[in-house]
Amino acid sequence: MKIKSLLQAGALALALTATTLPAAVIFDSLGPVPDGVQAQVRSDAYYADSFVVGPHNYQLTSVVLSMSATTHDSGNFFVQLWDATGTGNRPGNLIQTLSGNAKPAAETTYSYAGSVSLAANTAYFVVLGVSSGPAEYFWNAAFVSNPNSIGYSMSTNGGASWDPLITAATGYMQINADLSPVPEPSEWAAVSVAMLGLVYVAKRRLAPVRQ
Repeated sequence: MKIKSLLQAGALALALTATTLPAAVIFDSLGPVPDGVQAQVRSDAYYADSFVVGPHNYQLTSVVLSMSATTHDSGNFFVQLWDATGTGNRPGNLIQTLSGNAKPAAETTYSYAGSVSLAANTAYFVVLGVSSGPAEYFWNAAFVSNPNSIGYSMSTNGGASWDPLITAATGYMQINADLSPVPEPSEWAAVSVAMLGLVYVAKRRLAPVRQ
């Protein structure tokens, strides 16, 4: 067996030893819908609420929102993920627009799918807005702070600038993600030793035999 093939086999072994962790809910503020506590999402009123990732890296799968009924649905609703690199940890840059219902007009929960790598111990924003038209959608919320959030913000100019963060309220949402496969340190060490051993044996076999 050639050295290159041995190295490829070792890399495959390392990938297979990665600890595959199950799907997880990494943020959950869904709850009983309070009376009259809602964020009124319009084309001139974007809302951004934050969540902080725990000690692991994740791959985002979906964001679930609790919405109230509306009859003003003549405009496309959107859900986006932004980073928190703006002034004072406000929303900074758009990362991804999630896919889902563009007219969440009924009083129920809606799921929006995405696929984004989420870094450990990092804050992100879920941003709700209307791309055009006079629509008005109602995101359920509560006047409570959340220890896993850095606060929420509002923009009246399409996300060009954001108000200072407020921590006294939380939008009703759930963040679902898959934990990224991460090899344990002991597994890295074991596979590395095995690869070195394979390379040593291969070199011995390829060495010319002295007469």
